[in-house]
Amino acid sequence: MAGATVGFQSPQRAPIGGTKESLLDLVVTVDPLETFVTSNAPTVKVTDILHSWTVKNPRPVASRSQAEGADPKFDNTYTSRNSNMTQIISVGYELTGTRMAVDATGGDPWARERNEAMTALKNALEYDVIRGTMVTAQSGVAGKMKGLKSFASTLATSRSGVSLSEAMVNDILGAAWAQGVKIDTILVGRTLKSRISEFTAGNTKFVPAGDKTIWGAVDILETDFGRVRVVLHRFVTVSGDTNNDFLAYDSRYVKMGYLREPVYEKLAKTGDAEREQIICEATLQVDTEKAVAYIQKVY
Repeated sequence: MAGATVGFQSPQRAPIGGTKESLLDLVVTVDPLETFVTSNAPTVKVTDILHSWTVKNPRPVASRSQAEGADPKFDNTYTSRNSNMTQIISVGYELTGTRMAVDATGGDPWARERNEAMTALKNALEYDVIRGTMVTAQSGVAGKMKGLKSFASTLATSRSGVSLSEAMVNDILGAAWAQGVKIDTILVGRTLKSRISEFTAGNTKFVPAGDKTIWGAVDILETDFGRVRVVLHRFVTVSGDTNNDFLAYDSRYVKMGYLREPVYEKLAKTGDAEREQIICEATLQVDTEKAVAYIQKVY
């Protein structure tokens, strides 16, 4: 399982049907470098399983001179809507009567189970935020959200068999700049992270998380289009993928939405075991697809 656990005090087990306290703040602090997107993205309100929002592409820059007393120029023609499905994510865990008796002298066994479950839920959420393909929820079919890779369109390209270069990175950042967005975050797996570290400019440097608005420590790359965070990310390229991917975005346009924030729930007792789950229902909102850059099949 990716990621480390984080210690916290185990809450008292609430009775079934009791008031549940949101764990969103705790979830955000779980191994934030492993789950960079979900830890750093601001949250938006979600009210239905099909979450929709207004897409407002960056306004074109042009002269806006007008005659005295004239009406302003309106840009409503650039407004459209986009949507994404919410996705239910749950992690169940149980303790048998024997284990509770054996572990009673070694601390709170429920606290350990909850720590592990919270890490598993956060990793699963981050995985689909990166790699998810939207599936419409229906009877017997689980809804799935669209991830960052699936949102990329205008700035999506495939460069099969080509080595990632400094010029290629500048080209994709420049293409984003021409669309009116400014890429500030790059997510790559270990192969491409090593490639970026070899760039001739020697301008990557490790920056601790002194900025309290950013969870996790990142590298900074100086480019022709400004400073960009470079994050080693576990889920951009995973075992079984036949290629390496370069994923980048303008963080102003990427948000997390929760129809149900993460909570612990006690489940019905079965036999000689007690069970719980941690569950949430979430989705990804990308205000404009032009904010996501994606290069496939590089090395």
